[in-house]
Amino acid sequence: MTAEVAILNRFGVALAADSAVTIETKAQGSKRPKIYQSSNKLFTLSKYQPVGIMIFGNVTLLGLPWETIIKIYRRALGTSKFKTLEEYALDFRKYLAYVVPEYQQEKYFTGNLVGYYTLIKNEIKKQVEEITQKQGSITPTDIKKIVSSTIENHFKRLQNKNAHPEIPDYFPDELGNKYINIIKENIDIVFEQLPRSKQDTERLQAIAGLLFTREESIKDICPGSFFPSEPSGIVIAGYGDEEVFPSLIELTIDGVLDGIAKCKIDTSEKITFDQTAVIMPFAQGEMVSIFMEGVSPDYQDAINSALSQIFMSYPKILLDNLPQIPDQEKDKVFKKLLSVGKVVLNDINNGLNRYKRDAFIGPILTAVGVLPKDELAIMAETLVNLTSFKRKMSMEMETVGGPIDVALISKGDGFVWIKRKHYFQAELNHHFFSNYFREEKADLIEEEGNGTSS
Repeated sequence: MTAEVAILNRFGVALAADSAVTIETKAQGSKRPKIYQSSNKLFTLSKYQPVGIMIFGNVTLLGLPWETIIKIYRRALGTSKFKTLEEYALDFRKYLAYVVPEYQQEKYFTGNLVGYYTLIKNEIKKQVEEITQKQGSITPTDIKKIVSSTIENHFKRLQNKNAHPEIPDYFPDELGNKYINIIKENIDIVFEQLPRSKQDTERLQAIAGLLFTREESIKDICPGSFFPSEPSGIVIAGYGDEEVFPSLIELTIDGVLDGIAKCKIDTSEKITFDQTAVIMPFAQGEMVSIFMEGVSPDYQDAINSALSQIFMSYPKILLDNLPQIPDQEKDKVFKKLLSVGKVVLNDINNGLNRYKRDAFIGPILTAVGVLPKDELAIMAETLVNLTSFKRKMSMEMETVGGPIDVALISKGDGFVWIKRKHYFQAELNHHFFSNYFREEKADLIEEEGNGTSS
């Protein structure tokens, strides 16, 4: 797991990320998490432009480390620049479609397909066992009905989900045609001798295309251990060449297939003359929420749930204790009390949110809006430290921890490291820094030779 924070105001953007990474290992037939405290999650996206990138969630894209992808992209980007931060995000997303080898994309497709087919088969098996236990036996006709209805339910469920906004409408059919042999082979392997009609098989084939092209990630569509991968979160922050205030874009990336990255923009924030500050946590952000809102998100949810339960149940309790109301009037009074209760509950929630905004969120954002750059960096690091300290002082796993990398990005100074860990000693590796800066010098000489120097 991860704790990351981005803080933006008109002077710049501060990024902070911890170093903990959780890896599930199989030991004695069960999954056990292993936590390492030296992962890199914060990088420059360009050596020359004021743009940074953070990663959270899955640290690889179909087995390829994000650190490697980012550094390959950075080299390919060279001295190129874009007018807006959004263009950097779009170019990076486009690049992902070509960086993962075809055989790894096919492996990703097959793994998720088999996982979903296995899920369907297990549902069929469970229904068959329940009827067999209840009735003592089950007929082949009943089995066939269960198979057809279960496949139909999953097909319609996927079909009714929103299509991914960045994936073309023709793509499900294109995937089905490209991987038709893999699809047919795995239908036969997973469903074995289960009776299937022609329509059942066609729906299973269609599911293969729909699974990747729905807006939700595969993990969201069906949480569980059937699927070999989970989404990655990407945060790109900084300035486009023509932007004077910083902005931030959060992406979710679920995989790559057939030249298309399943990637969507979750959040987009910009500093403007009207919006002078933004504080955004990523992954584990409950301590940032407590700092910003004055209350734990879990506790707030418990309060909301308790209030809702009270206002939904009190009309019946009230009527049960008022025997003088005729039975024929009770239903009318119940509906009226319930309606009034919903209005009162809404007023209470609005009042609490207004207090939270006026007493906590507003004053903090006002202060952050005028923080100098060095204080932005200190604040970002402190908020990540809060989450790390909370994990250390609780009985939960310490899924946040290790050194905190901190960077500050401003229009004038570009990307500046405030704190950065290395897995090697700098004094023993002068060649590393010599090579790094030699590449920069060569790129700049080439740029000037082409007459493109800004």
